[in-house]
Amino acid sequence: IGLCLLLYSLAHWAALRDRVFLYYAASVGGTSAFFLAYFGLAPEHLWPGSPWLTQNAAPASVLVALWGGLLFLERILRVGELNAWVSRVMAAMAWIALAATGAFALDLIDYRSAQLVSTILGPMPVLFGVPIAWLRMRGGDRLMIYFFVGWGIYAVGIVVMALLLRGYLPADWLTQHAFQFGSIAEMAL
Repeated sequence: IGLCLLLYSLAHWAALRDRVFLYYAASVGGTSAFFLAYFGLAPEHLWPGSPWLTQNAAPASVLVALWGGLLFLERILRVGELNAWVSRVMAAMAWIALAATGAFALDLIDYRSAQLVSTILGPMPVLFGVPIAWLRMRGGDRLMIYFFVGWGIYAVGIVVMALLLRGYLPADWLTQHAFQFGSIAEMAL
């Protein structure tokens, strides 16, 4: 599903030159790359000869997904119409994520620092997006119902993944895949 949405978004971006599709492609591509790295499929099939990617693709892909996700949300939710300050904060966080990606790729920051940036910025799309979608939904925007439900499910997946990675939840089939299911629900909705 991620690959199909990535190709769909890139095709629309190329045809329409609307950056919202590029931002969504970065979000979907980064999230999908995280899953491929996390479950070991990418090191096995996509970059078997790259120890750097094997070790570092997960936090780098999360940072790319955050860059795209924050800018995508800011744009589709028309955050600037509601609050210009929140719009600027979301954009700033997005560019911090992209700068951290570049710094990490150039070995200017280490794994721990890249992981820290992604951990701090990770919940921000949900923390900003869900309340804004709620406001838009309450204002009569029926499309926001899908957004609100999708991102609500996604938020549960993020919380489960964070608790799993911190050792607060057991590593079983459900906890290992909760973020993946939340992402699929968000992408589909």
